[in-house]
Amino acid sequence: MDRSVENVYIFSNNCSSQNNNFALTQYLYTIVTKHLYGIKNIIHRYPEPGHSFLPCDRAFGLIEKNRRKLERIYLPDEYKELVRSTCKKFYIIDVTQDMILNYSVHFKPLFKKTVTNRDKVHFSILSYRFIEYTQRGLYASISVHSTAKDHFILQKTNTTLSLPEPTSLLYDGSLKIKQAKLKDVSDLASKYVPADCQWYYKDLKSNEDQQNIEYSDIE
Repeated sequence: MDRSVENVYIFSNNCSSQNNNFALTQYLYTIVTKHLYGIKNIIHRYPEPGHSFLPCDRAFGLIEKNRRKLERIYLPDEYKELVRSTCKKFYIIDVTQDMILNYSVHFKPLFKKTVTNRDKVHFSILSYRFIEYTQRGLYASISVHSTAKDHFILQKTNTTLSLPEPTSLLYDGSLKIKQAKLKDVSDLASKYVPADCQWYYKDLKSNEDQQNIEYSDIE
């Protein structure tokens, strides 16, 4: 983004595991408070579910339309090609573990666990449809159009906000799944996945032991 940009507007759905959680809130709060990347103000709006239609929804619709034309998808690379072929404007980024930092651990000593403002209003992140990040703190409202906004200071006193160092990685190796789930996936793969795609499922590992589960009917 151009460093001359000072005000950023974000629109996203209200999914707590993606767009409406403390890690993202603390990240955006830090960017504005420390004036990182030249940004002075961020306004984050969460449109009402079922009553909004964002440009990304149209993109997802196009992808889903093409996906229905495919009888089977066996590998992640096939999804990548599906998205890439749907529209020339869609740009695919391969996310690697060195791109995923441990924000939660880094922010834990810097931000309050429970936030209450001077009016004794508790900061309840999932209830808000509007959040504005400023260098004076955070302003939140349960309605996008409301003029009444609650003011909060998320940062602990006597702390200096910062972002994680590039070496503060969230993961340090391949992610493991439960052995029972891995067995189910392996059993299904042995029956329905073509031989030239079996390698992907053989590489999956269990979190209960460090060995691949072998299924006898796959060479």
